[in-house]
Amino acid sequence: MPYVLDHSLCPIGSYSNRKALFAKDILVLCCQTILTCSILALSISTADAGQCAANIAAVDKAVKEQYVPWTWRTFFMCAVCLGNLLKDDAIVTRKEIYQIGNIRQMAIKMERGGFEKECLDLLKGPMRTLRI
Repeated sequence: MPYVLDHSLCPIGSYSNRKALFAKDILVLCCQTILTCSILALSISTADAGQCAANIAAVDKAVKEQYVPWTWRTFFMCAVCLGNLLKDDAIVTRKEIYQIGNIRQMAIKMERGGFEKECLDLLKGPMRTLRI
């Protein structure tokens, strides 16, 4: 008796036990196929994962390098002044740093949302401006 099925599991009485089990097998096969495809898609998409995060970290580092490094002299200055001290040889202006910061925030949201390609495209401008 390979195809024994309780009738309480099959609410429609016109199906035979064999047809109900066949439908159940098809459902299980479809679920397994969908699960396999989703795991494959996740493994493919995570191959690039981290590139956007690496680019965001590189932009952060480059922006940080535009400011005067910390010293004891800057420690005793007021906190408001510390955030505005760009190096004399800085590549970007304060306005550009503000724009880069806004783009960086959008890129972080895209990365967390799983839009890796869009995140990489968005960071091309700031990386070019900062000469990374």
